[in-house]
Amino acid sequence: MKNSVKLALGLAAILILMVVTKPDEESFERFLAKKYDIENKNDQDDIEGLLNKALKSGINIQANITKTYTDKTLFAEVTTKEMLEEEHYIGLFGFWINTNK
Repeated sequence: MKNSVKLALGLAAILILMVVTKPDEESFERFLAKKYDIENKNDQDDIEGLLNKALKSGINIQANITKTYTDKTLFAEVTTKEMLEEEHYIGLFGFWINTNK
């Protein structure tokens, strides 16, 4: 009996923690900004990266991304579409996880 009460309390605590730490749409915007900044720094020495940079010059990458944010009770979902690429992210405990990889 005591074990089942402890288990129920532990499960309730985890669920409350999930609700409280669920990331919002603004945190996803910050996540994308960091992601593209890191990718751009890593691609600078690459010939392909230089070509991509030349093609995208003057274009804001984030403006070309279509985002669909879905707020669930325990987590958040975001689907992004950039040209022909589609990615899906799940927000849990304040973190964004790419589920395509």
